[in-house]
Amino acid sequence: MTLGVLRKTAARGPINRMWQKAREGDGVRLRDCPACDHKMIEVESRTNGEAHHLDVCTICHLIWFDRDELSLIPRIQDNEEERSLSPRARAALAIHDAQRIRDRDESGYDTPMGPVSEAWWMVVPAMFGLPVKYGHRLMERLPLLTWGTCILLGLIALITMGDLAYYAERFGLIPAELFRHGGLTLITCFFIHGGIVHLLSNLYFLILFGDDVEDYLGPHRLLVLLLAATMAGGLTHALFGPSSTTPLIGASGGISGVITFFAFKFPHAKLGVLFRIYLYFRWVRLPAWAGFVIWILLQFYGMYKQWAGFTNVSAAAHLGGALAGYGFWMCWKEK
Repeated sequence: MTLGVLRKTAARGPINRMWQKAREGDGVRLRDCPACDHKMIEVESRTNGEAHHLDVCTICHLIWFDRDELSLIPRIQDNEEERSLSPRARAALAIHDAQRIRDRDESGYDTPMGPVSEAWWMVVPAMFGLPVKYGHRLMERLPLLTWGTCILLGLIALITMGDLAYYAERFGLIPAELFRHGGLTLITCFFIHGGIVHLLSNLYFLILFGDDVEDYLGPHRLLVLLLAATMAGGLTHALFGPSSTTPLIGASGGISGVITFFAFKFPHAKLGVLFRIYLYFRWVRLPAWAGFVIWILLQFYGMYKQWAGFTNVSAAAHLGGALAGYGFWMCWKEK
């Protein structure tokens, strides 16, 4: 049973104490959650002096009850004082209680360095300003195309980074020679990266959002999305600098299409960002649609810097890929 459903029927005190113990890690992790496969925490709960143990998943807010355990949880009792209140007063009281429960549940995300996820490794990319995703959807399929693309990009990086200038010149997209090699550089530029940081950041975003998009679209449509967004990003880049002879390289145009599709298809997916100023750290959580709005605004600012010659990062390619991702979502938003 989910925590939200249980709170509608069970007494508030025992449930809140059980959830607080789980959030604080007061228990042992033995069994996999049937919903998200993370380890559930076994929490001791006492009712009328009798101890019993419940398995709680703090990722998807699921409580697993063995036989007869649910009957041990005290149910909500009618409150004569509340029944004597007017309908407006009862509504105000209910809103207040709901707000209090929500504030308590969300407090773990608002405290300094509070956990966004039980996956400790997520703190590492967050320290570099990258978003993390918490909560997990049940996948219908393994994201084999996403993983395979990441492996391929890594292997090509091992080959090309030894003589990057040569490979960038040969396989990068040069706007002044847009259709050289029959236009294949509109695609081959996807596989060349300018350094390890450039590569790892693109791999991270592809893994972060590509698995959900592939699960929804399937590998074949995701492949088409990557190709279309890559080509759209290259064409947009060339449009803003048609006489440039500097090669465009990197997978970020194609990945921008994946990010855009994810934001429109899963607008309420939960993202976390670690906000830091010197030694001050604080987790900030936001829905995917809000993160996408911030990302788009940053791309427009980046395009201004690109136009002024202050950066070599092609925000125009990101926006072109995002436009392709939006068009793809318009075509496939209803599965």
